[in-house]
Parts: sequence; structure tokens; C-alpha cells
Amino acid sequence: MRQAIVSLVSLLLAASSTAADDAAPAAAAAAPGQPLLLSDPFDQPKLDPGLWALSQMPQFAMWIDWHVKSDDRDGVLAIRVWPGDSGASCAKPCQRNEIREAPALQLPFGSEVWYAWDMMIAGDVARRGSSRWVIGQWKQQNDASPFVAQRYDNGVLHVTVQDNDCRVLVAQSAGDTEAFASLQFQRSLGRNGDYSAFDFLADVPLYQCNSSIKVESFGMGRLPDPHDHWVRMMYHLKGARDGSGFLEVYADDVLVARAGGAIGHDEAAGPLQYFKIGHYRDKMPGTTVLYLDCFARGTSRQAVERATVCPNE
Repeated sequence: MRQAIVSLVSLLLAASSTAADDAAPAAAAAAPGQPLLLSDPFDQPKLDPGLWALSQMPQFAMWIDWHVKSDDRDGVLAIRVWPGDSGASCAKPCQRNEIREAPALQLPFGSEVWYAWDMMIAGDVARRGSSRWVIGQWKQQNDASPFVAQRYDNGVLHVTVQDNDCRVLVAQSAGDTEAFASLQFQRSLGRNGDYSAFDFLADVPLYQCNSSIKVESFGMGRLPDPHDHWVRMMYHLKGARDGSGFLEVYADDVLVARAGGAIGHDEAAGPLQYFKIGHYRDKMPGTTVLYLDCFARGTSRQAVERATVCPNE
């Protein structure tokens, strides 16, 4: 049975955190620009508390599933959300079941780092138009929007980056590809662009703004649909307010989109960033399970690809 591993690439001093929600967690010391190599194949009966913090994860909403439809998988993490769930520190009623990187493993904001995991979504997907649904996010130590987010509004997988209060669409799994190309062209000219073709987006006014962030698409920025089949997601990212920030989005080992510019927020209570994955959505009907496997974080694409051995790789 494969074991979850934590190999130190840099010196990291552990610090404890008692944060229960999106308020800034207590700071942990880390060497700037020296990410750690982490991996978790989710093949043990319980999550490793040295890797994951569970303050936003009810025990009954998470389990290791040994029987999910898969390609020779040893076990996968299942995170469920259903109408009876709730969440703390939400501006409006929400449902939140997420795991986050353990405080001692959080990196300084501005670290260049790679992340990768396999995922599949099963169950009910409420088609509710503009309703927020985040299934992966990178946060600074503040209550602001994630500086990078993997979203599932209206059952459409899409990825966004944040420039203070301005949100930028980077890639999507559905929608008019010509409209997406036109949107990025208009934004490159400093115009807001037309979002009428993107009715799956929540909080559309946050996108109608000017930002230095530029987006380059490959294959029209099209992501695969993770509903009822496995998708391999990989992210290469660096948050930075000086214009040197970037995000590369890969799906099933293919580069889908690249964004660059002033990524993140000017204001934060501390110097760190942290990653969370699971469900964070507006209150809505339907029971949905997010399945995760082969998680890795590292300093290069090769590092995250070697960190876990996944089916069909």
C-alpha cells in the first residue's frame, strides 16, 4: 500500500493554528520560494493530520472510498455535500466541506509551485444559473476571494484568478468558444467585454472590471467535464502583486490556458498562502460527491508527476 509522503525540500518551522474558517490562519515560518514536496494517494483509512487540516470538514462528510468506479485505484478521497450542510463565516447561507493544507505546510505568498490531482464529480448537480460553487482554491491570509479558484458554478468547471476585487475568467469546460475568444480580446484592449454568453458565472459584476492580467488560451481554453469521469488537473502558479504573477492550467496533461499579471490582493493579515479543496457553495439542493486521488505539490511538473503513481500514467 502506498504511503502518504512529506519530503522536505526546504527548512520549514511548524506553527499551530486554531482557525476554523476563512479567517487568516496563524502564521507558520517558511523559507521564501522553497516549496515543499507533498503527496497523498488517499489510500489510507484516515487522512494524515500532518498533511491536512480538517477544521472545515465535518467527519460524516468525508471518507476513503475503496469501491468507486475507477481504473485500478487503491482508494480515493470522497467529500460529500448535501442540502443539510452549512458553513461558518459566510456572507449569505452556504455549504462548506473542505480540507486545507496543514498550517505547518503553508507557503509564503509569491511561492512558485505546482499542484496536481485527479478528480471526479458524481451525484446531483443543481443547474441554478449564477450560484457560487468553489471546488478548489488558493487563499491569502484574508477574507477576500481566492487569488486562484477552481469553480463549478451551474455544473460548469472553470478557473479564475483575482486582481484585488477584479475577477478574471481563465478557462472553462462549456460555453461559446467564440464568445470566450472575443472576451479575452476585448480584455486585452482594456475593455470589460461581454459576459452575456457566460450565464453559468456567479457574481458577474466582479468580472466587469479592468485588470492587468492577460489570458492566453490553448484549444480555446476548454476544460474537460469532470462529471462522472476522472480528470487530471495540474496547476503551475505564483501569486504576485508586482505584475509577475502567473497561472498555468493543465487538464489531462495538456496545457489549456495561461494567465499573467498582478494576481492576488494588496491587503493580507500575514505573508502566507494556503490551498483548500472540497465544496464551498451557496445553499442549494442536491447531494454531490467530489472524488480526489493522486494529490501532489512540488517545485516542478516532473516532481508532481513522480510523487504519485496514478492509473493510466
